[in-house]
Amino acid sequence: MKIAVCIKQVPDTDNVKIDRKTGTLRRSEVPGILNPADLTAIRMAARLKKEAEEKGEETSLTAITMGPPAACEVLREAMARGADKGILLCDRAFAGGDTWATSLVLSEAVKKAGGFSVIFAGKQTTDGETGHVGPQLAEHLKMAQVTGTFQVSLDSGLTVKRIFDGSLETIECRTPAVIVCTGIDGGFQSLPIGRICDAYEKPLTVWGLRELGMTERETGRNGSKTEVRRTFMPESSAKGIMLQGNLDEMARTLAEKLVKGKGSEY
Repeated sequence: MKIAVCIKQVPDTDNVKIDRKTGTLRRSEVPGILNPADLTAIRMAARLKKEAEEKGEETSLTAITMGPPAACEVLREAMARGADKGILLCDRAFAGGDTWATSLVLSEAVKKAGGFSVIFAGKQTTDGETGHVGPQLAEHLKMAQVTGTFQVSLDSGLTVKRIFDGSLETIECRTPAVIVCTGIDGGFQSLPIGRICDAYEKPLTVWGLRELGMTERETGRNGSKTEVRRTFMPESSAKGIMLQGNLDEMARTLAEKLVKGKGSEY
């Protein structure tokens, strides 16, 4: 079984800064971290890999990310957590792409690496919160997809448990398939220093526009279907006023203010 996991390096959300002119994040000014939902995807992929190996299957797990050279750090973390290989998609032509352009580049990398039975992705990223990339990746690849996933197991086929509309579903899924993880599989998990050191000794594959056989018209801002028109901080509303007295007195005071057109203060 050949497994892939698509991950992303995102800005530390405590320090996000926005370029007012372009409406995009100023990523170079803040430290990068592994997107939290993608950590769940890595854990699920690593568990599925281990389960397949215990059943006697030959398996491999490849982590894929698109970003600047610094994004190799999240690939190293993925390899420390169980990935065998890392692929960095790095090219200036990829910069500024929306979810459509991003998922297209990822899909071309998946096709080039070839032969994956299961592809994991996190539900959404903290720098975008769209939840588009996983499903779009499946559409580009023309693969089955399961979203809202919190558990995957290998029985006669692939068994997936997902959260759907406030309920839980257990379904059987054909492969190849894209599995989009919810991100609820949290909790701290320490890594032995030896595994971290081993991850930094493994070679990384770097692919750009030429290696993927793509054109600049398909990627980055040129290939995007959407554009950020304006980014702004919402204006703060008026401060509320605390009502005093018992329930009847507060209700009477509020009613009087509403009649006078001053209810927005409360």
